[in-house]
Amino acid sequence: PAPATGLPTWTEQGDMLFAVHSSHGEFLRVVIAPGDPEECFYLTGEAFNLADKYQIPVIIMLDKYLSESHFSYEKFDFKNITVNRGKLLSKSKDIDGKYRRYFNTDDGISPRVVTGIEGGIHIANSDEHNEDGYSEECAHNRKIMVDKRFRKIKKLIEEIPPPRIYGPIDAEITIWSWGSCKGPILEAMNILNQKKKKVNLIHFTYLYPFNSEYIEGIIGENNKNVVVENNKTAQLAKIIMMNTGYRIKNKILKYSGRQFLPEEIISG
Repeated sequence: PAPATGLPTWTEQGDMLFAVHSSHGEFLRVVIAPGDPEECFYLTGEAFNLADKYQIPVIIMLDKYLSESHFSYEKFDFKNITVNRGKLLSKSKDIDGKYRRYFNTDDGISPRVVTGIEGGIHIANSDEHNEDGYSEECAHNRKIMVDKRFRKIKKLIEEIPPPRIYGPIDAEITIWSWGSCKGPILEAMNILNQKKKKVNLIHFTYLYPFNSEYIEGIIGENNKNVVVENNKTAQLAKIIMMNTGYRIKNKILKYSGRQFLPEEIISG
C-alpha cells in the first residue's frame, strides 16, 4: 500500500523491505506479492498451507491499484486449492510416547496436535524453550533451537515456485519486477515484441525466502537488465543485490502514487 501517513488513498510498492526484514530477532517468514486477481485467489490458499506446514508467518502484500482495479476472469475453481495442514496430529494414537511440542526434527518442523486430544497437553511458549516447551535460556539450548527453526528454509525454498518468466528466453532486454506491475509490463512487452524488440519479464510473486542459486543462474550478463517498481528506492533490486551480489543498474521507478502505464515502461 501507499504510505498511510502521507498518501493513504493512492498506490505504491513501498513496504517490501519492511515486510521482508522487520522483526524482533531473526525468524523465518514467507512474503508473497500476487500480480493479478487470479494469483491473489490461489496464492492466498497457498499462504495458509505454508503457514500451517512450516509454522511460520506468511505475509501477502497487495497495493491499492491491484485491490481496487476491475478485471475479467473465468470463475476461479476451488477444486484447484488443496488444504495441507502439515504435521498435524489429530488422534491420540498418532502420538508416539511423550508429546514434545518443539521436538528437534531433521527438517526443523515439529508435529502439532489438535487441541483436546488425549496425550497432547503441552506448553506453548513464546520465550526461548526446550523441546518440552519449558523456558530455557542456556547458550547450548539457544543454538539448538535457532538451528532447528532455520532448518525449515531448505525445504521451503525447494517448495515455493521460482519467479515466472514471460516472453522469449533469448530476450535482448529482461525486465525484473514484482506484484501489481505485472499487467502494465506485459502490455508494454506485447507492444515492444510486435516492434521486433525481444523483451521478457521475470516476475516475482514469492519475495522471501530468496532462492539465490536460481536467480544467479538466470541473470544474463549479455542482455540488458531493467528493474520496474512502484517505489523510489528500487527495493527488488536491493533484494537481488543483497542475495546475489548482482547490481541491476537500469531502473524504471514511479512513486507519484499512480500505477504504471505501459507507455511509461516503453519510453523508460
